[in-house]
Amino acid sequence: MTDTDTRTVVLDLLATASGVSAADLAALPDATPLFGPPVGLGSRTGAQLLDRILATTGVDVAGEDLALESLTSLGALVGFVADRR
Repeated sequence: MTDTDTRTVVLDLLATASGVSAADLAALPDATPLFGPPVGLGSRTGAQLLDRILATTGVDVAGEDLALESLTSLGALVGFVADRR
């Protein structure tokens, strides 16, 4: 699977968790934070996102990134998942 495919999968999962469309998420810069505007994840939706990423990609973000630095931005999350697929 390519990095582009991984980005699409992560954006789709993020869209489901956040309620922001995948198209709107794709237009955001990689430095966009996941928590707070414009993505708007909270602790509950963040946990749901991590569960969906694990179920869909097999990447255990919470288990492999104990400091959860991969959740600081859109690009960090996509890169983390892409590196481990």
